[in-house]
Amino acid sequence: MEMLEHHSFHMHDEYALQSLLYQFFSILADRPKLPKNQKSANENEYVRKAITFIQNHYNEQIKLTDIAAFVSLHRSYLSTIFKKETGISIQQYLTVFRLSRAAELLRITDLTIEQIAQSCGYHDPLVFSKNFKKQMDMTPTEYRKSNNVRFADPF
Repeated sequence: MEMLEHHSFHMHDEYALQSLLYQFFSILADRPKLPKNQKSANENEYVRKAITFIQNHYNEQIKLTDIAAFVSLHRSYLSTIFKKETGISIQQYLTVFRLSRAAELLRITDLTIEQIAQSCGYHDPLVFSKNFKKQMDMTPTEYRKSNNVRFADPF
């Protein structure tokens, strides 16, 4: 929305748009990184499908059984190959992914902490805040303040 406010052909707007574009790229690059190991092609495909499912449904109350059903594997086997491939459990990946999306929302929106928690799959804002602090070493509010998030006045 902020990019839309810079619609003239003045140099100031051009620089502002470039700045916002780089900020957008920074957010995209801040995705959770997974260690790469060489495994069988089939295992990689199952893990890739599981990750895609998580990325598309992280805001829902998904469980390991939902992910396993999606990739058509038994949950214990999926857990084993996921951990072997990525070095972390499916639950850890889900948590990291949810919290990275929450951090993104804290940086680019003025949604309340409760709204962000809900949109990232947490029905209890206190659980969300506790997990966020554990992962990021600061509360969501502290994170938002430390990233100097400013929102354009709509009036």
